[in-house]
Amino acid sequence: MEKLLAVINLGQNAYSTWLFQYLLPRILALLTLIFITAIMTSVVLIGSVFLLYHTCLALNITPSLSLLITASFALLITGLCILLTRKYLRLLYATPAASQTQPSIKSSLMDIAHAFLKGFLEKK
Repeated sequence: MEKLLAVINLGQNAYSTWLFQYLLPRILALLTLIFITAIMTSVVLIGSVFLLYHTCLALNITPSLSLLITASFALLITGLCILLTRKYLRLLYATPAASQTQPSIKSSLMDIAHAFLKGFLEKK
């Protein structure tokens, strides 16, 4: 029986290693794309703030008022980014709690299998 358990354990380790090797390049590619997207979004936002400032100057608005308009626009964008970040952090923190309240079929089956093996291997 110990040999069967060892083979099952070895199979689980091999599957988890294969799954890890399969997912790692995809996760790294996704993180790289997220990083590049963040940089490009920052460049577009900085360019739009710069364009807004020069547009205000071209419309003969004083430099002080142009700076005030541009700073207000930048603060608005920053505030929206902070609100979105907080919203998604709350969703991220709420996700594990929701998954713990309703166990998945896989975890239920694993619990049943562990209880069976524990009862089967228990010496009487």
